[in-house]
Amino acid sequence: DEGDILILSGDSIGEVSINSISVITGNTVGEHLIVPGAFISNNFNVNYGLGRITVLPDTADIIFEAASLSQYYDGDANPVAATTVPGNLALAMSYDGDTLPPVYPGSYIVTATVLDSNYVGTRTDTLVISPATATVTADLKYIYAGDPLPEFTASFDGFVNGEDTSVLTSLNFTLSPAYSGLAGTYSITPSATADNYTFSPVSGIFYVNPSGAGTKHIKTQLTCVEELGAPDSLGFTYIAYFEYENDNATDVYIPIGEDNSLAGEGSFDGSNQPEDFHAGGGSWTAGFDGNKLTWTVASYKHNGHKTSVASQASSSSSKCNKSAEFSEENDIEAVDNGIRIYPNPVSGTLYLDSGEGMIQAKDIFIYDVYGKTYPLNVSGNKGVTLEINMSGLQPGIYFIRVQSALKNEVIRVMKQ
Repeated sequence: DEGDILILSGDSIGEVSINSISVITGNTVGEHLIVPGAFISNNFNVNYGLGRITVLPDTADIIFEAASLSQYYDGDANPVAATTVPGNLALAMSYDGDTLPPVYPGSYIVTATVLDSNYVGTRTDTLVISPATATVTADLKYIYAGDPLPEFTASFDGFVNGEDTSVLTSLNFTLSPAYSGLAGTYSITPSATADNYTFSPVSGIFYVNPSGAGTKHIKTQLTCVEELGAPDSLGFTYIAYFEYENDNATDVYIPIGEDNSLAGEGSFDGSNQPEDFHAGGGSWTAGFDGNKLTWTVASYKHNGHKTSVASQASSSSSKCNKSAEFSEENDIEAVDNGIRIYPNPVSGTLYLDSGEGMIQAKDIFIYDVYGKTYPLNVSGNKGVTLEINMSGLQPGIYFIRVQSALKNEVIRVMKQ
């Protein structure tokens, strides 16, 4: 007799047996008729009626892609990705009830609903779009003491979708220490805001060069020229060792250009040329081909006028001392005009014997082949012999400069 059977979409119906009457039906969602087969009996007349079977939609699983729930502003729509089990089912997506994926930073309730006649299912979660991360870097500025403050500016990195500074809602700068008109070196810290960005600040430098009474001009000089046994990585066979003196109490900034120029009759490498002239002084090196190389610096002095100082190097310039041939032995001495340095190479204590007259620590300077200076660590002073502790230096080539009223020499030392 007819009756009702309920199954779920996707289940296997197979053969339905009713009092030995076998039938086969479909399994799509909806109500289906059951048509019984033939039943033969010698004792009965058999009447047939139709049965019904109802197939209900199954529930599908919806899985949101975790990474797509946490995104950054990029100027474009930010849809959430989702998959289904079973796979490849169509989904309707909404974001706070809107079918269009959001663009701007914020939190949005995302809802996914299965669109399939044989399956049902829905899932909600939260989409978070964070502001884009960008960098604001304060540009270097300089003035002379007494000048009005400049207009501070900044450069930016990280704008998306072709956007630029027009999206800024604010841009401010803070000086540290607080500026009171005095010469010195200050830090410029930028602060920027925009609706869709978070800015990481990178500080810049603000130089206030000394000016007026007491101002000292920058003095330059060539220490020596080293002739290389083979061309260096840039193909140069000579290295010029330049120095400068800055007798002001503060650094002086002179940008590379008309007042801070390096010119040569041949090829040279000016990548180390300084712009920040440290109080007290410093040194730097320039590789070149042996043709005349001239470093010229023009700076102000107390009378308000610029003084220009030029230092020249060439293959015929005074050579850096090379009298010591470096080897594995530890007893080789470097001797130059009465100055004796031993052992060379050195790993610990270096002895510097001036030969005559008392030598003082203030007359000794140590720097490497790149012109970087190092603190002098004196472990002993025995009149004409100075004991210098070299153990704290990295292995390599260093230059010992002796500069006093009696001597002005540079000697090369190998640190093991």
